[in-house]
Amino acid sequence: MTSSNNAKKIFDSSMLSRLIKPSLLGTALVTSGLLTACSSSETDNTENVQAEASAEQSQAQDDASAEDEGTLVLAITDAEEDFVSYTIGVKSILLTRENGDQVEVLSDATEVDFVEYQELSELFSVGRLPVGRYQSISMELDYSEAYILIQDENGQTYEAQAMDESGEILTTHLVQFNLTDDQPLIISNKKISHLTLDLDLSSSNTIESYEPAIVKVEPFVVATVDLDEEREHRLRGTVAGADLDAQTLTLNVKPMRKRGGDFGELVVHFDQDSKLEVDGEAMATEAALAFLAEQGEDFPVVVFGTVVTAEEAEQNTFTATQLLAGTSVPWSGKDVFKGLVTKLESGVTYVSGLTIDTDIPQRAHVKDVTLMLDDSTTYANRGDNFTDASFLVPGQRVEALGQFSQSEALSSFNVSGETVRILMSTILGQVAEIDEAGLLTLDVERFNQRPGKMIKRHSTMMEFDSLMIDTSGLTQVDVDTGDWVKVVGYFNPIVDGEEQADLNASGLVKYEVSESELKYSGHWGAEGDAPQISEDNASMVIDMEQGRHKMNFRFNPVNVMPDIASLTLVTAEDEGKFALREKGEQPLFFTSLTELLSSLKPKLEQGTVSSIQAKGSLSEDNLELAVTHLVVKLN
Repeated sequence: MTSSNNAKKIFDSSMLSRLIKPSLLGTALVTSGLLTACSSSETDNTENVQAEASAEQSQAQDDASAEDEGTLVLAITDAEEDFVSYTIGVKSILLTRENGDQVEVLSDATEVDFVEYQELSELFSVGRLPVGRYQSISMELDYSEAYILIQDENGQTYEAQAMDESGEILTTHLVQFNLTDDQPLIISNKKISHLTLDLDLSSSNTIESYEPAIVKVEPFVVATVDLDEEREHRLRGTVAGADLDAQTLTLNVKPMRKRGGDFGELVVHFDQDSKLEVDGEAMATEAALAFLAEQGEDFPVVVFGTVVTAEEAEQNTFTATQLLAGTSVPWSGKDVFKGLVTKLESGVTYVSGLTIDTDIPQRAHVKDVTLMLDDSTTYANRGDNFTDASFLVPGQRVEALGQFSQSEALSSFNVSGETVRILMSTILGQVAEIDEAGLLTLDVERFNQRPGKMIKRHSTMMEFDSLMIDTSGLTQVDVDTGDWVKVVGYFNPIVDGEEQADLNASGLVKYEVSESELKYSGHWGAEGDAPQISEDNASMVIDMEQGRHKMNFRFNPVNVMPDIASLTLVTAEDEGKFALREKGEQPLFFTSLTELLSSLKPKLEQGTVSSIQAKGSLSEDNLELAVTHLVVKLN
């Protein structure tokens, strides 16, 4: 594919399809020539030879074109922030090469709930792009039908209106930014390239009020030219093919429950730890792949897995930890429920959370909806642990397919004949008591990213302040009273007359103010502030006497900011993610704190800083925050 340096090429979905499968045209011509040869005269054979020669030439051109193209795996993720739902449209993603060529990498607009990606990343598309160095990205976001659900400190939810900086209702917004010179996106034909786009909700949104519910939005996207290997990744799609010998499955990528559009193909690998479920039944890998190989291209699949970035394109990059297929996957004709059990009354289970109509799709927040079960309902979790209806106790996280119905008399979610998935809950809090048997009492601060006071105790249905958690199975755990911890696990069934732990812990994280990653945010508003930057641009001192300041653990809103007069920001490592935002200008990105502060210092002579968002670890000895991420916003 040749072009002048000034040419601009927008690749639509049909062109992207040709890029993904560059040899199909040549193959079609060769096949056509062979069919004609079977029923032609000697004169026609000459034409056939010419047709075959033309086909070979076309194939050679395709091969040459392939040499000028490389593969890009695009992922969507989000940094954490306190939203119940943040659903907006992504209309387009455009990459610009350093010679001016432009490539559209999103074949079809799609709806995204960024809250889903606070603990995982979605593999969004796989495409063939012209080789080269890409320097800038633009991403068009659609807020015209946004569903933004916010919550106050008591856990009360509100559907919010998105407003722009001038106070007008936000409809669309084009985010444009350049990649840093030392971290460009390089597409080559020798390796698979990766790009992760992170809509930083914390830096993009300010909750102005709850009544009325208004969120001021100035979208801010961070791009990373790799995939986060520490995060779980999700891939959604339909079956394109299976290789039983290699034990791989190729999927047509269909992100965000899309059923149309061309988002490329990706190969999924399996190992001895992969769990596979097809049409509600657990299956061995070989049997599942044999079954999937016989299904058509409309057969839906969702894969959760891990990514290992490879130096060579031929190496494995995506390995499944769990595969769901067929009726186990949210698809057309069914509704999805995501939430938790809130109460039990006379043997009836009630749930609260989000329902999603997969046909529209449309989201609704529901509260205390009847979960309608019967003998045909089945139960599953992410592991091999036994689970049944007795695990549907208040506090338990669940996800299910079914049919949601709402009337003046009754709102219900019918899961007859469906599978209810019991999900691990995440509890954040402070250890109040611990005994030798490994039972600890936790003062709950945060429950599945929501205030703990919103969850009811099993039998009394009263608001609870604490939970008893069994950590005896965690042999390496070492916690003391007063420690801040995060616990993940399943709630125990209720057994009448027995005293038992509320929850069995499958994992525990102990937080240390001086060792764990912290989020710091400072806001000064219109009046602004002018932090002091050192002469060598290696550090910045923030005056704590002015503005509003907060420091908290990930997913834990409790402010652990020490009582200090000033805070010094220094770099945690040689490279990180640093950005400078100025109203009316494209964000500037840097890979080091020194570069950011060098650019910021002269700007402070004419303006002030309105807010700072940072992530890092705090040294209580010298009151320094060693930052890995920093976003500075100027007035």
